[in-house]
Amino acid sequence: MILDSDRGIQYASNDFRDVLSECGITASMSRRGDCWYNACCETLFGSLKVERLHGQRLKIRRQAKDEVIA
Repeated sequence: MILDSDRGIQYASNDFRDVLSECGITASMSRRGDCWYNACCETLFGSLKVERLHGQRLKIRRQAKDEVIA
């Protein structure tokens, strides 16, 4: 698993990064001043939420998976 975050101090702290490491999670963070590095991913997930999932009441995880695939 990869956790992508902004450059906030809470995400860059040694304590937080240690917890991620203990859980087997890799931290990912853009370089300073590079606000476009994940714009494509953010656009995709933003569109998915607004155009496909907004307002739906999904009761089980399988329903969410089916909607995303559709």
